[in-house]
Amino acid sequence: MTRRQSIANDFITKAKTIVTANGYLTDFAESEISHWLERALGKDDKRYLNIKDMDGEGTASNGFYEAIKIRIEIGGIPKNINDGKDVHTMITNMIHDVKKMVHSNISFFENKYGYWVIVAFDEDIEPNFDKSTEMAEGWVEFTITHRVNNKWTPDNKTDY
Repeated sequence: MTRRQSIANDFITKAKTIVTANGYLTDFAESEISHWLERALGKDDKRYLNIKDMDGEGTASNGFYEAIKIRIEIGGIPKNINDGKDVHTMITNMIHDVKKMVHSNISFFENKYGYWVIVAFDEDIEPNFDKSTEMAEGWVEFTITHRVNNKWTPDNKTDY
């Protein structure tokens, strides 16, 4: 497993803690969280959280640090959730919860990967509402800069 894959897997693990019992505004079931969503959503689905480690977005600096982009897409069908929230509130709550999850786990990532800087740099807080599917969607993107090595090497080892 590459470092990029490991980071994405850790994001998935931490995203599974986004439930109201942990102080979040959204209750994501484990089955609603995925890495590069592998299926089309059906009309009976409630919500989803999809993590994408954006290939080709990595940059290296002097061989010591790498910056990668993680995009977390969220969405749901409000009528299937039945929590009384409007579409905008549902999406903004999900985006808030994603940012909270990332922020509250910075020390975990620092301890595992060493040098670690994460910045939320772009988001869509205006829900995209598709009338044919009644699906509302949004996303937030993060840039992650982490220490790779003392010299540049391909991301193909698992010594972390």
